[in-house]
Amino acid sequence: MATLAAYTTCSALVAVALLLAATAAAQQCTSAVAGCVCETGAVTSAQYDAMYATLATAVQQSKSPRRGQRPEDFVGAIVRLSFHDAGEFLPGSDDSFRSDGFVHIDNGDNAGLQQVIAQLDTLWRQHCSVVSRADFWVLAAKVAIEQSGTPADYELPFRFGRVDAATCAYTGTRLPSSQGGLGEIERVFVTQMGMTMRDAVALLGAHTLGRMQEVNSGYEGSWVNGRDAATFNNEYFRELLGRPWRRTDNGLSPADRQPLEQWEAGPQLMLNTDMSIAFHIGVDGDTVGANNNVCGGRQLLQQIVNQAPPPPRGPNGPPPPPAGANCQLSDTFADSHEFALDNAAFLAAFATAFGKMTEVGYAAGDLVGLDVVSDSSSTTTATTTTTTSTSTTTTSTTTTTTTATTTTTTPTSTSTSTTTTALDGSDGCTDDAAWARTNGRTCVWVSSNPAQRCDQTGTDGRRAWLACPEACGACQAARCADDAAFRARVGRRDRSCTWIRRHRPGRNCLRTGIGGVPAHAACPDACGGFTPDSCPDI
Repeated sequence: MATLAAYTTCSALVAVALLLAATAAAQQCTSAVAGCVCETGAVTSAQYDAMYATLATAVQQSKSPRRGQRPEDFVGAIVRLSFHDAGEFLPGSDDSFRSDGFVHIDNGDNAGLQQVIAQLDTLWRQHCSVVSRADFWVLAAKVAIEQSGTPADYELPFRFGRVDAATCAYTGTRLPSSQGGLGEIERVFVTQMGMTMRDAVALLGAHTLGRMQEVNSGYEGSWVNGRDAATFNNEYFRELLGRPWRRTDNGLSPADRQPLEQWEAGPQLMLNTDMSIAFHIGVDGDTVGANNNVCGGRQLLQQIVNQAPPPPRGPNGPPPPPAGANCQLSDTFADSHEFALDNAAFLAAFATAFGKMTEVGYAAGDLVGLDVVSDSSSTTTATTTTTTSTSTTTTSTTTTTTTATTTTTTPTSTSTSTTTTALDGSDGCTDDAAWARTNGRTCVWVSSNPAQRCDQTGTDGRRAWLACPEACGACQAARCADDAAFRARVGRRDRSCTWIRRHRPGRNCLRTGIGGVPAHAACPDACGGFTPDSCPDI
């Protein structure tokens, strides 16, 4: 059996003579670990929750002080890995590198990623009979960000279907150079990856997580104050505009020991690519646009505090600086300034950009959401090197079994919670025949797999558990208000309606309570679920 160590780097793969080859059009789907899939098949909500919980636990544990690792190191490395994996995409090349579970580890741009790859492989191995390494890496980035101080309802887009690559080596430059300016960002994000400059600015906001280490990149320090470097928010943009950054040559290239430009404000650093999304600084060695090699500071910070509108873009070049500013502003300053003023705007733009980045190189039909791949009427299939998967799906019933969790549409446990209103379906509890998703699927479709589909949203904005109470099994358990006695098992704890209201109700309202009652029926207030017509108006 191949080991995880053999699955970490290109050189290791060659050493064990796996002889993996890429086709001119697409990567061959090959797993280097026996029993692991290289392309995700069907995934149930229970399996997805188990993956999410594994990653969330690891993220929270990583933020506890420990020797040799700071709280921001693990989350920062995961997010860096997800971009470097996607950023190796080059349209028209004879490979199809994209988000594919491999990076060219011998490329100096990827130095230092070996450790986080090994850490993630340990976690992935727990679920690798179900999910590809490529999907797991993207999911890890999603979880790392969502578990790093974002609002409770913040959710990054994610779909399954990425294919693990068979090779990872390439020649030439694909990832952006830290010494370049705005043109370098445009080359990678716009020309190579087909995104917009606003997407690129938003993605650079991920530098609020983690830090630079000289042994890997030639730079030493974090982009934001160290105590904030494990929290995902707009602090990067506030620091970028609000501090007086001074250009120095204090970086040191690990490759040739030559000095590298960096921008310093106390112990914090920005690189040329960071500075270029707000200021017209040129590239390494170029002082164009900078006043005495200083950009940012009190004047721009005052703008942020006063929430002044960003200056308009100039019709013939960079927009004019605000009164008292000490640098010309770049073409993307307006986006940077907007994100500095408004954390919600940044988070929304980042979610859009993250979805694009992690799907670059995949066709429209290659990736599917959880509601599609978890259809219990289909058999779990995935390509593996050996058929030792621990997950099975039965096509004749709606029962899905895994080694960790059992999910069934017919609960058998004993209830300890009670309902105040029991119905026979006559108290307004009927499915709305007009409700449908954008693809035309109705309550009838929901009824064939309610455990996976009752959270779907219709074209009118209503969840299926509200519009399709019969299909979702809400009639007999319907209530007028949240059941204070309701408890659903989440991990090792029993969670109430109050907890569900505060923690991603869009997903947690699909959970089944200890007594077999679905959360959306027991917690109608928390979930926006169905309530009988006889309930008093509040």
